[in-house]
Amino acid sequence: MLAMEGDSVVAHARFYPETIYNQFKFCCQDPTHAITQEMVEMKLPPLANPAERILRITCFFVHKDYQGQGLSHKLIDAILEWAKNNAWKSVRCFAYPDNYWLSSEMCTPMLRTYSKHGFRKIETVMIPEAKDLLQQMKNGELGAERKKKIEKICGNKDLLEFATFYEMERQL
Repeated sequence: MLAMEGDSVVAHARFYPETIYNQFKFCCQDPTHAITQEMVEMKLPPLANPAERILRITCFFVHKDYQGQGLSHKLIDAILEWAKNNAWKSVRCFAYPDNYWLSSEMCTPMLRTYSKHGFRKIETVMIPEAKDLLQQMKNGELGAERKKKIEKICGNKDLLEFATFYEMERQL
């Protein structure tokens, strides 16, 4: 799902059937998890079982110049409308609890953003990749600017707190 201004993409959200996500673990932050030509050419079986008709929002990004203008809400609304119109049972995603800077760095809208759209917490999840990224940032391995930002936000807090996300779901 794209948000456009003229010919430019200013925000996007990727979503996939849960069964596909579980197989490939798509992620917009890691180029090794990008969609490959092999995936595009796969002949996927139809999802006949209603229990399998779950969509997973896997990547969510709003360009920094367009943040705070409601694009996250518009994208979520569009995804929910598309899912409902195409007979999906529910939509799932990860949400970060309360740190706007970190949630934008991790391509993950905040808990309250999804909650406003009827998503409910179904599980608390520790994401090792997020903890690793945060540790790299704190160590300065991803550049001095990111290290400065993470130190400003994290302070002396335990990085495990910043690697905790919520699994959210919205029934349709």
